[in-house]
Amino acid sequence: MKEIFKIECMRAFRNKKFLLMALAGCLIALLDLVGTSWLGGAIDLAQCAEKIEPGYTNVFESNAVVTSLYFWMPNHGDVSKYYYVYKVLIPVMAAIPYGSSYVEDKRSGLINQLILRCKNKKDYYITKFIVTFINGGTIVASLIISMCVAPWGIPVYSVSFYSVGKRAVFAELFYKHPELYVIIYITYVFILFGLLNCLCLTVGFFEENKYAVILVPFLVYYG
Repeated sequence: MKEIFKIECMRAFRNKKFLLMALAGCLIALLDLVGTSWLGGAIDLAQCAEKIEPGYTNVFESNAVVTSLYFWMPNHGDVSKYYYVYKVLIPVMAAIPYGSSYVEDKRSGLINQLILRCKNKKDYYITKFIVTFINGGTIVASLIISMCVAPWGIPVYSVSFYSVGKRAVFAELFYKHPELYVIIYITYVFILFGLLNCLCLTVGFFEENKYAVILVPFLVYYG
């Protein structure tokens, strides 16, 4: 099973489609950063950072913020056309690199050789689902790109600067332990699109059209 796992990982991550989708995600994140007012606004805020007094006892009563989370694409919400485009395309972007691989294996007859290497079908399908899940979730890594342009810090509540209101889910965690909030958010999105990508493999048992298979996560996500 280890051998087939290595083979499938190489097929999933060392291919032009995965590289193209990863670069597309990064490009959208960068466009979101430099193509909107967020960058200029963050620069203005950074110039005022030294005037912010430390030691706030209640983060929800403070009105100042200069952190890398200000650049975070999900923080911009639908105000950013680039983030809107990202949300629309990401189900398909996650499926394109590897989602249709099972259908392609059946068509080419490669599936028979791979099953022989596994010695049984069970190991092949288990490996296929695991790699499909990981590959689909990995695409969302581009969400952290825009946070790399500024130092990490603890955000302070401000209605004008953050989309996470104090009544939002995990709001207190966001303003007190933002690193945990980001980890939970990325993990949730990773699992979500990993599972959506696995639907491609499931539908591939019944559908031979690879393009229809790739569109399944999009239809389920927005259906």
